[in-house]
Amino acid sequence: MSEIKILDPLVTIAITTYNRPDLLCQALKSVIDQTYENIEIIVLDDCSNSEVQHLIQEFINIDSRVKYYHHNKNIGVNPNFNFALKTANGKYFMWLCDDDWIDKDYISLCLQSLINSPEYILVTGKTKFYWGDKFSHEGIKINLPDNSNIRRWMSFYLQVLGSGNPPNFGLIELNKLRNFKMPNVMGCDYILFSRVAYMGKIKTLENVCIHRRLGGMSETMEKMALSFSLPEFDRKFGFVSLWINLFKDLLFNPLFHQLNLFRKTYIACKLNLLFCFNIFDYFKKYKMRKS
Repeated sequence: MSEIKILDPLVTIAITTYNRPDLLCQALKSVIDQTYENIEIIVLDDCSNSEVQHLIQEFINIDSRVKYYHHNKNIGVNPNFNFALKTANGKYFMWLCDDDWIDKDYISLCLQSLINSPEYILVTGKTKFYWGDKFSHEGIKINLPDNSNIRRWMSFYLQVLGSGNPPNFGLIELNKLRNFKMPNVMGCDYILFSRVAYMGKIKTLENVCIHRRLGGMSETMEKMALSFSLPEFDRKFGFVSLWINLFKDLLFNPLFHQLNLFRKTYIACKLNLLFCFNIFDYFKKYKMRKS
């Protein structure tokens, strides 16, 4: 691996957590053990119990790079994600959930790739999924090298739908992500990272991994809707709600202001048509997540 050519920039790794001390311990260890050392580790605790607080304090005593934010009341998943963006100090940033972990070279390799390929806005490692500690399957690899922002946006959805594997945990320059926030709607992560894809290229590295556990709130759309305190419609018709939110974002988000209404309608219809042509592939990806 070649050395990073510039003064090592600070990288913020933000870990959101709620009442899972055993899993959080593994996530924190994987971050502390990174070969790239100039990191800031912020743990955003959404009003967990005292066991979690004691665990984090132990890590603070071991490593001064760990910073701790404890909410006195539960603010919810997405507000906690957004709070991370306000507290981060790094030039580069990534989220990590408390039940996931990363290879020891994850930050080093993703950062090297971003620096060497400035046309890319986000770089992530490939995903390995687990049921508990048992390996299940590799996630799809999101690669969006097209020069056209619209083609990248469409390709993002065509690649990611059904997979449960948007590039949420890739490395990105913080100032580029701060233009957005995680919306509290069904498909919030898809919508956020489709905006990132519209802004720039995304790639998945083959030589480093993020390890993610299946289950939890992302197991079904109903669980996600409950976790986000979304309306009954979202709980019963999650995919329909996601699709509506996708097109609302295209129609009304200022990011797409250069597109007129005719162009936006054409893109929406084309994406619908392409999705219908590939619908069996999406069902296959979704089934793989459940098996």
